[in-house]
Amino acid sequence: MFTRIILSLLGLFLVGNQFKSIAAANEIFNGQCGDNINWNLDSKNGILTISGSGEMKYSTRYPPWYENRESIQSVVIEERVTFIAAMAFYYCTSLTSITIPNSVVSIKRYAFNRCTILTSITIPKSVTSIEEGAFWGCFQLTSFTLEDGNPNYSSENGVLFDKKITKLIQYPPKKSGTEYEIPNSVETIENYAFSYSINLISITIPISVNSIGDFAFGLSTNLISITIPNSVTSIGMGAFYSCTALEEVIYNGKKEPEGINNEDSIFSETKVNKVIVPPDYEGDTFFGKKVEKKEELIIICKISFNFCNRLYYMF
Repeated sequence: MFTRIILSLLGLFLVGNQFKSIAAANEIFNGQCGDNINWNLDSKNGILTISGSGEMKYSTRYPPWYENRESIQSVVIEERVTFIAAMAFYYCTSLTSITIPNSVVSIKRYAFNRCTILTSITIPKSVTSIEEGAFWGCFQLTSFTLEDGNPNYSSENGVLFDKKITKLIQYPPKKSGTEYEIPNSVETIENYAFSYSINLISITIPISVNSIGDFAFGLSTNLISITIPNSVTSIGMGAFYSCTALEEVIYNGKKEPEGINNEDSIFSETKVNKVIVPPDYEGDTFFGKKVEKKEELIIICKISFNFCNRLYYMF
């Protein structure tokens, strides 16, 4: 009899906990994320809805739905919301779709950082400001789509640029293809632009480029070699960080570009032991790596791309 009572009580306890788990799984979370902005998360269907008018904001580092971020599968931002706040959807690792209305004018820093299964995103023509790292760490992103009429941004073959294609903002990390030629109008490769581009083996940098941003090629683990043209005058911190297959670096300039001058800052966690430079290079190192001066062989000009590069005898 005693055993039967214990088993009955245990059964009631387990059933009770099961109901609690179901209730928790179906819970509705909501609150404010701005003076006139509300949020509602239905954890059963995974839809986070942002509604109201004005700027999305909160006083803490992370958004109020952060603790329940893993249940977010879809985000719907309703009309009249104007700003997507910094780190708004940070580490929403289940997020597969996002609806951004034509009222949004600004996407803040790291807004979609680490949305690891988001595959595509459409940016409306109303967006006039995209801050750094907004889409950093979106490993599965294959393309950016820009609505016609956007005054500040453009998309070429799924790659995100400014309107004049002078700044390469973000290459989709999961974009197909192993080689990519940066358009010869590009002057700046922005921070994080090629981070996590695991399909790329080769990237051609044209002589129009003068600046390479922080972590611009970081964690592109299949990148084997890179040629940096003499037009580049600035290389940011961790530009090639953890490009674990990178072994060959050729630099075509006479002087080391501006940047943090130590070995770990630019080529940390790569296979780079030396940098190939022209005979007239001034110095014995290139960002902490020893240099090897090679005789110039030939100048190649691809007229159709307005691109010139040097080759060197490899002994």
